Amino acid sequence: MQGGMISYFIPLSRYPKTYNKQPLQYAALASQKNYISLYLMNVYGDRETEEWFTEGFRASGKKLDMGRPCVRFKNV
Repeated sequence: MQGGMISYFIPLSRYPKTYNKQPLQYAALASQKNYISLYLMNVYGDRETEEWFTEGFRASGKKLDMGRPCVRFKNV
């Protein structure tokens, strides 16, 4: 758990040089009031990965509801 979310992060023992002295979060899952958010920091941090992700989502025929680092799902 990190920030009230189920998180996958890179521990400080593996990557200690972070700007806020906290482990580097890679992905997280959070339940909001009207949706579930999946936070994907690698998609947010890399333009090529973001384009690959959005193209893949579009190819699946599903509607993409995305903020900066998060993808929102109204139905599981």
